[in-house]
Amino acid sequence: MKKHSMIFVLIIAIATIAALAASATAINSIKVKNLTTNDFTINNVKTVNITVLINNTNATNTLVVSLPSQLNFTASGSSKLLSTSYNTSTSISIANKTSKTVKLSIAADPLQIKTGNYTAIFNASSGSNSGTFPAILRIPPKNNFTAAALSLSAVQGASARGSFTLSNTGNTNLILTLGATSLKSGANTISSSNIIFPSSVSSAFQQSKPVNITVNVPSNTPVGTYTGNITLTQGSLTKNSQIQVTVSQATTDITIDNAVASWKNTVSTQNITYFRVTNTGNVNATVSLAGNLKNSTLSFSPQTFTLAPGANNNVRLTLTNVNLAIGTYVGKINASFNNTIKSSTLTMTVVNPTVSLSVPSTVQLGGSSQERNRSVTNTFTVSNNGDFTISNIRLTSNAGSTYKVNLTPSTISSLSPGSSVDVTINGFVPDNKNARNERIGDVLVNANGMSQKTMQINMQARSKLVISDLDVVIDGRSDDITDGDTVNEDAVPGSDIEIRVEIENLFGRDDDVDFDDIDIEITVEDWDEDGDDLEFDRTIDLRADDTQREDFSFTTPLDIDDGKHTVTISVDGRDDNGALHSEDIDFEIKVVRENHDIRVVSAEFSPATVSCQRTSTLVAEIRNLGFRDEDDVVITVENKDLGISMEEKLSLEDVDSDDNEATRNFRVIAPDTASAGSYVFRVKTFYGREKVISDVEDANLEINSCSAGSTGTSGSTGSTGSTEPSRPSSTATPTTVTNPIINGPSGNNFAQPVQQVPAQTYLIALIAVTAVLSIAIVGIIFKMLFVK
Repeated sequence: MKKHSMIFVLIIAIATIAALAASATAINSIKVKNLTTNDFTINNVKTVNITVLINNTNATNTLVVSLPSQLNFTASGSSKLLSTSYNTSTSISIANKTSKTVKLSIAADPLQIKTGNYTAIFNASSGSNSGTFPAILRIPPKNNFTAAALSLSAVQGASARGSFTLSNTGNTNLILTLGATSLKSGANTISSSNIIFPSSVSSAFQQSKPVNITVNVPSNTPVGTYTGNITLTQGSLTKNSQIQVTVSQATTDITIDNAVASWKNTVSTQNITYFRVTNTGNVNATVSLAGNLKNSTLSFSPQTFTLAPGANNNVRLTLTNVNLAIGTYVGKINASFNNTIKSSTLTMTVVNPTVSLSVPSTVQLGGSSQERNRSVTNTFTVSNNGDFTISNIRLTSNAGSTYKVNLTPSTISSLSPGSSVDVTINGFVPDNKNARNERIGDVLVNANGMSQKTMQINMQARSKLVISDLDVVIDGRSDDITDGDTVNEDAVPGSDIEIRVEIENLFGRDDDVDFDDIDIEITVEDWDEDGDDLEFDRTIDLRADDTQREDFSFTTPLDIDDGKHTVTISVDGRDDNGALHSEDIDFEIKVVRENHDIRVVSAEFSPATVSCQRTSTLVAEIRNLGFRDEDDVVITVENKDLGISMEEKLSLEDVDSDDNEATRNFRVIAPDTASAGSYVFRVKTFYGREKVISDVEDANLEINSCSAGSTGTSGSTGSTGSTEPSRPSSTATPTTVTNPIINGPSGNNFAQPVQQVPAQTYLIALIAVTAVLSIAIVGIIFKMLFVK
């Protein structure tokens, strides 16, 4: 045992020493050597190629070495980042004690790099270890630039201004000297002395900038296109920028707007109006204005001015010393410019001055929330819109004394033209004031030398008889309605509609004010095929602080027009003080009509009750209420309890036709074996070749017991249709006879009569199943006992 333990310890020690030795020698180390030159001079676009030797000096480990994808070349005040490419990927594996040669390529364009000497450090790394070497790019200076052509347009005697673009496409900063040649068009010349440009232009490395040029075109220069050059020189390098000037004929023209003025005799001292002068030519126009009008003095500001091409000026015209009778007079405005004269029309209208005092047509006291037995106040403005001062203005009211109307101020001693005065009107709302906004009287305004003016006084008080809640129920779906709403649920022909109106007396119990004979009126517009309205009228009483709900039910006519129908609910009632309170609410019910709507209008048995004689006729009235003609209408009648199923096919035209309805009779003979009771027969309508269900209606047939010894008993045992089948023997099992089965609304068939299965068949099947189960059980027991 001790021997084995010593061996185990010895093995562990040897393994530890080996691991330490291995770790001592597993120090990662790489060396990088440039096998080609590292100093490159770039004169033209070229690719720099460098061969690099990368050595893994590690004794045991394979290293993954990363190569730089870009090198940053820097010089004094400048730098350039250049991409690298390799004959391998940028990540390479080098086994221990081996090396790899990598070829490096760098593309350099000397015109894209500013002149100078650039240095970059190539760095190959593996973890924290790396190897480097420097690379130097020398970029000699290269001067180069481009100058774009320039096209200008000018008018004879005017200047043309523009600029061309100078782009430094070399790798140095430039200072260019500029010169110009004369512009020529055939034998005609624009001297270079008329071309204004800078003597020199500087342009930094890779910079583009505009160079401004002005060409002064003498007025005697012939029309034409003139071409010359701007020369740009840098040392021995000279380039031209072509300049082209198109000279057009000089045109001089202006437009003058007509002027309109008015004058009020004995009142006006001057009239000021404005008109506009526009230069529509292509050279400057110096304009001088003058004018004339009979027995009037005209002055202009400004009177003389210069307009550039396309410019305009609004001129102020002042008329004074007008001595004209009432009427319309026409004068002239003359504009002199560039040895030319143009004129426009001055129209003067002379009128008599007016006396005008304005007041509003109505003034309002109170409103829909105004409580009774309260004072109310409002203001209105009296304004002098005439030409004279109005004196001794008097304001009075003819409203009844119960309204206690007074006005402050009630007199205005004088009101100058253009001025106004605010007047306060006070009133009182009595207990018997109706809720509606009504005229209670007028404010009468009188003044010296002026006819009387009348302003209507309206007063409104709060209605304390309100519709506190309104619900509309269409086919069982309710919607809470407010004034102006449209009911969310659409109605269809035959819809059941109920309007539930809740009326509330807002007088409190302490007020003890009741309403007697409240009139509730409901009007539904255009509710039948003749366009007549549907109307309801009901009277109720309502105590103070009480509510009452009234329900109104009706059905949408089958022939109603589709669209929106306005419903108006009006509630009116007088309180114990004699004041009339009211509220109106309008809303809309939308009626829609489908494309397909085969409706069972009625389905009834005649007679509805049978006894010994069990034959009855089901009379079904159907109508097409849809917009489309229906060529494949099917009507079915069915009662599963009696095993009866019938159908009939027909055609109906659309709702707007006279042939959109039909009546069908179905003869039904109840079996003698049918128990006494009520039997529901389901009547269905279908449309289209796919037999899509449209409507369902039920009809009840009551079967009473036939007393013993009664005569006239039908011998049928469940036949349907218009003929009776032969009577079966009294001991035979009843069998239901049905018409051909048709598809229901979801593709299901109407139920067929149940077929009885003989009892012997069930017994044989039971014996067979029992024998099979017994054999299986014996086999299982045998396996459990004897099979190992």
